[in-house]
Amino acid sequence: MIDSKENKSIQKKMDALIKDLSKDLYEREETIAITVLSAIAGQSIFLYGPPGTAKSLIARRTACAFKDSNYFEYLMQRFSTPEDVFGPVSISELKKDNYIRKTDHYLPTADIAFLDEIWKSSPAILNTLLTIINERKFKNGNEVENVPLKALIAASNEFPQENTGLDALYDRFIMRLKVVPLEDRENFEKMISKGIVDDIVTSSNFFSNEEWLRVIQKSENVTVSKEVLEIINHIKILIEDSNKESKKDANAKEIYVSDRKWQKSVQILKVAAYLNGRSSVTPVDALLLRHSLWSSEENLEPIQKMVEESVSSMSKISGNDLKKWEQNFTNFEDEIQKTFFHSESIYETVKIGDKNCYPIKLMIEYTASYPYNATTQKKEFTIYVPEKYIKTNNKFNPLQKNGAEDKMFECNFNSSEIVTILIDARAKNTIGSSNDPRVYCSGKYEMLEQRTPTIKIKSGSQKPVPTRIKETYLNGIKDIKTHIDDMIKNAEKYVKEQKQEIYSPFVPEDKRELILVAMQKHIDNLKNHQINTEHLHKKVNSCEIN
Repeated sequence: MIDSKENKSIQKKMDALIKDLSKDLYEREETIAITVLSAIAGQSIFLYGPPGTAKSLIARRTACAFKDSNYFEYLMQRFSTPEDVFGPVSISELKKDNYIRKTDHYLPTADIAFLDEIWKSSPAILNTLLTIINERKFKNGNEVENVPLKALIAASNEFPQENTGLDALYDRFIMRLKVVPLEDRENFEKMISKGIVDDIVTSSNFFSNEEWLRVIQKSENVTVSKEVLEIINHIKILIEDSNKESKKDANAKEIYVSDRKWQKSVQILKVAAYLNGRSSVTPVDALLLRHSLWSSEENLEPIQKMVEESVSSMSKISGNDLKKWEQNFTNFEDEIQKTFFHSESIYETVKIGDKNCYPIKLMIEYTASYPYNATTQKKEFTIYVPEKYIKTNNKFNPLQKNGAEDKMFECNFNSSEIVTILIDARAKNTIGSSNDPRVYCSGKYEMLEQRTPTIKIKSGSQKPVPTRIKETYLNGIKDIKTHIDDMIKNAEKYVKEQKQEIYSPFVPEDKRELILVAMQKHIDNLKNHQINTEHLHKKVNSCEIN
């Protein structure tokens, strides 16, 4: 555990150190912070971006985070040799038939190293780098030397080419940052007005080797919270889903995250949590995965969205408890609806033979001819629509009062509760000239009208219930309201605490706000449920009793 004194001390130290290292740099604070974090965690980092974006300056400033740092820097090119990076061969030793390099002031003796344009180097250099990063060992002649390297910082404006055998080395650069030219006009003007910026800065907040080792040791005891494990699993699922979609597109590339990358990334999260004075990795630390899971320009933005979405959606208070409560509340609402209210409309019916039917009166207009003029008249017909056809898609003839089919009309509910009524065209034309136009039916129908059967009891109307049942449900609603009130109280208390907990010098404020927004949405959701509970109480309380 980390005591409160140590908590404040380590937080204060990191804040001051990052501020010192970011002096006179604009829009590079996060890059400095992440690079320093990676170095403290003992992990290498890749800076991706065009020339002239302060990548080498960031590397030199990172070395200033450590007391008495031994810094090595080299610009790679096609003709670079192992001597340029690992040191020249000792002539005196060569005369003794010993192939020994003089490694002082070269990469094998550095604790912070920066290799610019790393992918332009030769395979001989890159293969040796893989061993150094993996094992912190350098084979010098017949001897194997321990390498004090904390972090290798590499930079390039390109990615390693495919099928060149560099995947394993690239995978060792756990954190990857895209560095772009200044975007803010004010910062740009400050930068060009300021002039040359010092590569080396002095800070009293540097880490001695003993302090660094203590951080590594203490970080191993930092736990990973359940919320963060859920976030990581959620991100993993999103990546897998994305890869399934990629397989459908021949030009799309899958996102690959090795098991080693996941493991090393979580180690960095644990170091970040410790440097924030916490004994557990929390959702704000998980936002750092934005910098470790991408591998190309194409998947940089998708990965960042996946991480932010996962942190935002999963960093909620008692998420599982709320889901369980919501399900119980929904089931309770359904019970109340079935007990107190009619779920479907009940229509007026009459018995025609052995069939329940909806009686529908139709007023049909026809033209009556007289010696001197024609007038519009109306005649009433009553049809009886069998109940069994409602909500079906079957054509049928309604019934007459005597139970016989009425061939003058054809009906269809069209899978609804509204019946479409058609009338025989020939029979319609005989209305007024015949007592029974049905005898003239031809079987050719035309549209007459659409009708809904007469409603006796409307859907949603109240049922009278016994007093005992009403009181039982009102008491149940009261218990639910008490529970939701307690959840809101606990959630608001948790958010108040978290506002102090989510600070991190490694995560910009706008990204940290994602967690607060998610928490506030959670509380708003709870308050909506509180309102729904109050409405439900009023609804049940207003029901009649029998």
